[in-house]
Amino acid sequence: KGQLFGLLFCPPRINWEPLNLVPNPFTVEMHLFNPQNGGGGAQNTKLTLRVGDSLTILAPDTVKNNGKTQTQILGLIPPLGSIVARWTVRASESKECTEDLVSSLQFKAESSSISSPIFINDSTGTDTCEHPIIIECANDDQLPPILDPLVTDSVGGKQLTIHDDRATDKGLKSITWKATASTDSLNFMIELIPTLTPCSKSKHTLSIHQKDTTKAGCIEVFYEDCAGHKDDTVICFNAHYPPHIPDTIAPRIYDDTVLTIKKAMLIIADTTIVDTGISQFSIGQPTFGSALSSVDPQIAPCSKLVHAVTITRSDSLHSECIKYTVTDCAGNIRVDSICFTGTLGVRSETSNSVFSILGNPSSGRATIQITLERAQDVTLRIVDALGREVRRVDVKGLSQGENLIPLQTNELVSGTYYVIVEIDGKQFTKSLKVVR
Repeated sequence: KGQLFGLLFCPPRINWEPLNLVPNPFTVEMHLFNPQNGGGGAQNTKLTLRVGDSLTILAPDTVKNNGKTQTQILGLIPPLGSIVARWTVRASESKECTEDLVSSLQFKAESSSISSPIFINDSTGTDTCEHPIIIECANDDQLPPILDPLVTDSVGGKQLTIHDDRATDKGLKSITWKATASTDSLNFMIELIPTLTPCSKSKHTLSIHQKDTTKAGCIEVFYEDCAGHKDDTVICFNAHYPPHIPDTIAPRIYDDTVLTIKKAMLIIADTTIVDTGISQFSIGQPTFGSALSSVDPQIAPCSKLVHAVTITRSDSLHSECIKYTVTDCAGNIRVDSICFTGTLGVRSETSNSVFSILGNPSSGRATIQITLERAQDVTLRIVDALGREVRRVDVKGLSQGENLIPLQTNELVSGTYYVIVEIDGKQFTKSLKVVR
């Protein structure tokens, strides 16, 4: 082997049988190795092959001087890295012990170079030429295993290919790995493909995948060849989080049910993938009496739980709507109301027996069905969730018994409304859903 500026190389290996002059053309192969374990590596490396009169370089095709000189630009050889250059050469005649083949190495634009003569035997079978350097290089594995560039696959895993398959190599003996001290080893799936057969010179790929990409970690890989060369490398994974999608959706009201004239229940949640969870619930002050709210479970800010809210008022005489506010952890606010029917002036009939809403939910039209004990006038009012009146209809001269009153809803936006029927100074209330 030779050495120049810390770079090691074996003399060329030739698939040439001098006794029979075959094959022809033949190949010349040069292995270069950078043994330095640090720094920027061997940069701007060039390897030039020059041949004598009886030989011609055929490939690579950038040949100069009538096939006598060819330079391969190899570029960077990283620390502990290696590279192989190959040429195809044809012999026109054999010569006895002539320096027909010379390789030279040029590195970092220096004028210095190393040349090593390679002798080709003649066709007579005389054993006057020996190849001590070639024999030494071929029989002595001087080079550690090769690490190919790390590859990241389509699902974010990493694949490291390790091999020891050069002409002088003896193959891989072992490949092992472990998680570093700060890494959760259970967060990684690691597989060696194929299963290692010692000294077989096969290429092996270590496939490493994170189970949870939000956890960073490193895996240390140890490898050894059958000549006793040991080395290791570390493969690290950064933490990756899903792309942030702003939460612009207010909390949702999944159910609002009036249980009694004093109590109602709401089911509220903020649980979709872009939501941030509920941070606060509050109720407004009712017009009559007072009101309290209890939330089950208690709100743990931003926990994305579903909450059952019970609203209890102290007054049972008056009909009224109590406003409530729900806020999520992104600052989105939903304001709505729950409406109660009082007992003041209400006859023994419930609102269910007085009127019903046909076509509820409504996408444009509904019908109010009212049953009256006598002919009379009726007033219909529609209020929104905040208790604001959005429509009022005074219906004159309804007859005794069943009456149908058409109600247009195509001008109302989607949401929950309340239909209040006033008969003889008494109020009956039902909820109306408008959908689009």
